[in-house]
Parts: sequence; C-alpha cells; structure tokens
Amino acid sequence: MSHLFEHLLHGGATSQRTEEEARRVLDDIGGNTNAYTSYDVTCYFINTAREHATTAIGLLGDWITHPTFPQEAFDREWGVVQRELERDVDDPGRQMYYLLMETMYRSHPARFPVIGLKPIVQSLKKDDIVGYYHRMYVPDNIVVTIVGDINIDRMLTAVAKEFAGFKPQRVPTIVLPEEEPMVTPHYATKVMKMQSAHLQLAWPSIPLTHPDLYALDVLSFILTQGESSRLARTIRDAGLTLSIDSSSYTPSWANGFFVVSARLAPDKIVAAKEAILKQIATLQQELVPTPELEKAKKQKAAEHVLQSQTAESIASMVANDYIATGDVHFSQAYVDKIQKVTAEQVREAARKYLMPERLATITMLPEAAPSTQPAITATAGHPEPVREIELD
Repeated sequence: MSHLFEHLLHGGATSQRTEEEARRVLDDIGGNTNAYTSYDVTCYFINTAREHATTAIGLLGDWITHPTFPQEAFDREWGVVQRELERDVDDPGRQMYYLLMETMYRSHPARFPVIGLKPIVQSLKKDDIVGYYHRMYVPDNIVVTIVGDINIDRMLTAVAKEFAGFKPQRVPTIVLPEEEPMVTPHYATKVMKMQSAHLQLAWPSIPLTHPDLYALDVLSFILTQGESSRLARTIRDAGLTLSIDSSSYTPSWANGFFVVSARLAPDKIVAAKEAILKQIATLQQELVPTPELEKAKKQKAAEHVLQSQTAESIASMVANDYIATGDVHFSQAYVDKIQKVTAEQVREAARKYLMPERLATITMLPEAAPSTQPAITATAGHPEPVREIELD
C-alpha cells in the first residue's frame, strides 16, 4: 500500500490544485521532483533554486495535507504499478535481489518486495489507500528536510504555515516479528532467461547501530572495493567471475546481512564459491596488512565525501540518519569511527559473522544451464536423502 499510495499522492490533485496546475508550478520554478518507497520510508522531494524554496515547500505540503484521491487517478496509478510488476518478472537483477531477501528473511516482512505482490496489489481498492493515508500520514510520522543556501527562520516559518492545519494524531504502533537466527546453511536457486549466471553468498549480520558495523564495512571494502581488492585480484582476474562485489547491508529495522555477489559462467559457480570462501578463511586467520587496511578506510571516507556533493544527497543523508538513529550527525560520526577500525577487529568480524553454518548460497541460472544445479547441491553437504522421524 505504501508504494501504490506514493504513486497516487506524488504530483496528484489536491483541494487547492489540479495535477495540471501543480505541473505548471513546477515548470515555473524549474524544479524536478520524484518519489520513492523503500522498506521503511516513503520520500517525496523537489530540487529547485533557493529563491523558489517556499514554493517547493508549498507544493509538497499541499500534496501531503490536502489530497483528494480522484477515482480516475487511482485507476491510472493502479495500472502503472501493475506494469512495473510485470517488468520486474523479466529483470534478472531484480529477481536475484528478491530471492536474496526471501532467503535471508523467513519471518520478517522484508521478505516481500517493496513494489508488492501482484494478487495483493490487484485486490486493493481506493478506500484501502485512503484509509492508509489517514492512518500513516500524520504529523508525528513525517520528517521535513531542507538543504541549501537558505534562511533557516524563513524556512521554519514556511513549513509551520504549510502544515498548520495538519491535525495531530497518534502514530500507529507497529510491531515487527523477530527474525529467527540462521543455524544451518540455506540454499535458493532460480532459472531465468539470461546470458550469465549470478551467485550470492550471504551471512546474517547486525542492525545499523551495532558497534561491529564499522569493521564489517571495512571488511567489505578490503574484499571488493577497487581493482586491487582481494576478490578482484584472485577471483575476477583469474577468470572465475565476470564481476564481483560485496556489501554489508545493515538496516535500522532488523539484523542485516553481509553478501558477496558475482556474475559468472554457470560452470564456474562451484569453483568461484570455493575460491571466495578460501579468501574469507584467510581473513579469518590472518591480520590485514596495515597498508591494505588504511587504504580501505581512506576509500570509505572518500565514499562519504562523494555522497555529500549535492543538496539532494545531503538532505537524503540527514533525513535517513535521523529516522534510522535519531542522530542527524550519524554519518559524520560513522566516518570518524571507520578510521579507528583495527586489523584485529576486521579479523574478529570475519570470524564472528562469516561462518559456514550460517551461509546462504543463492544462484540465478540461465535456462540453458539447469544441469549445473546438481553440482551446486552436491557441495551443500546433503549427500543423504531427507529422513522423517516421528517422536512419541
């Protein structure tokens, strides 16, 4: 519902403007606007020149506080979401991501795609969306972020004026289920029309505010950041994969996961997996040399600088930091703490989280190569058939 509602609200008709009038205002101020829905937030934004900031606030505030939800607009956006769902079916990258989330989250609703599931989306009516708006779009559930060469007092006044009639209401209490710990290896495979295979090795890890966040992020950079990273040199350059990457995914709403992703030929999957795990075992046994560690930490700092180049990126960072942690300075403190990570902490993180018994192996295979699947299964440690034992 969050995703479908985002389509309906963004740029939609209000009691003060039609959709066409809103578009004319945007054209007049030279603003570009968009919206997105993720697992925990929906964001609406406008980029414009500083002299048009109050107009942009007026547009956003109008969309949020005075929507009218015409039936024809609902029917149109309902159809747009259907077409997005249909495009997703043939997108290997998107399907691989969905398979990853389904595998890593068995209890938590993050196992469902943000875009929705077609039968559920098709069952939604306009009344469902209007009810969702009244339940979730309340003042205490909204963060307004403004970044640029602005007058703060003037902006605060504009926001207060635009949202003055927005009736306070209690934010619903939402309790999400705890994800059960992974205690045995997991496996998932899907066959699609595609040129090459995809392999992901993933381990459950931590939420955003856990102190091991920093060591895991540095570990990811040591493995795959740059042409001279460990897996680029030993896996990709050896011809086992076409590309290789890794990341430490740490959401604020649940434990995340550490994942190594590769695009490769189907007949290289077993060898590539063994080679990746061998490199990880080395990091679990040996300390990272100081020059390699310092390089990874500098790369992390540079990444932060590159992600803070525009008013839009800073606004996104500040808002997400505040929503996720309650601290608008979280990202800056994050960079400082990255610089304090030690080689011993990197080794301990590899030992603590990248354990064989908590490994999920996820593969996406081209239709022409289903015969590679038995070889993958053979490495999964299941040589015997499953037995059922019924206790008294």
